[in-house]
Amino acid sequence: MASGVLMLIFSFLAFYKVEETDFFEGEKWSAWSNALSLFPLATLVVIGMVVLAVVVAIDRFADAGIPERVALFSWSDLRLLLGVLGTITLLGYLFRSGGIDKGIGLYVCTLATIGMIAGAVMERSEAGFAAADDSGGGSGGQPTPADWVIIGAGVAILIGSFLNVVEETSAWGEGAFPIYAIPAILGVVMLIQVAVSTFTRAQLPGSVLGLTWNQVHLALGGWAALSMICFLIGRITVEGDDVSWKIGFWIMLIASLGLVAGAVMRLQEANRPATPVAPPPAGGPPPPPPPA
Repeated sequence: MASGVLMLIFSFLAFYKVEETDFFEGEKWSAWSNALSLFPLATLVVIGMVVLAVVVAIDRFADAGIPERVALFSWSDLRLLLGVLGTITLLGYLFRSGGIDKGIGLYVCTLATIGMIAGAVMERSEAGFAAADDSGGGSGGQPTPADWVIIGAGVAILIGSFLNVVEETSAWGEGAFPIYAIPAILGVVMLIQVAVSTFTRAQLPGSVLGLTWNQVHLALGGWAALSMICFLIGRITVEGDDVSWKIGFWIMLIASLGLVAGAVMRLQEANRPATPVAPPPAGGPPPPPPPA
């Protein structure tokens, strides 16, 4: 809960800045500023953290009948996932290349997301990390259509990230790395998990901190797609100059949607009832007589 309060307060302070001699002079951009790709991605991290903090407060101090789950995820799952993905995103802003000065708001908000992770892990360790095994650990086998979709989308988003994304810059170039490369990294993580569990006999754990692999795939794919959509909506420059999205960006955007599609297909395959084994045909040879 404290993480959400800190996040809300410091989100209005400088994430990026160009200061003069006086602290209160110069230009500053907060998580709510439509510049430097902060809005709406950094804004959504703040909003998500605040919403989860409000849910915790209501659950502890009121009897409002909040549902225990949101679709596939419990509130504990959401706190852990948003803490991890929010931390990765804010670290992307923090270590952004291009000589951009960072402000106190970005530092404190990053610490707040790390605090969310710590709280979620402590909560889950007290309750135990057990989760239903969705067979995502794998031990070799035939890839499913969902696996192929994730593999194809993971390869595509990685390739797109090395092409020009904004003007003449790739996702790994000056000013774009690492924030624009994060969707590609998430896609590669999904690809590796599917490839290892499908094409090798390596035994991966059936869950990660109490999250099934299907939940992990849905979260990673969803965050990659959300990040790309936020980049498309937000403003890259400070002055609002027009910028040209290049082929690499569009490949990454489409591939991120493919990651979501593959994650959803995995869920459908996991929930699909197994095909019953057909009985032996009638009129077959009689069974052998019992031994004397």
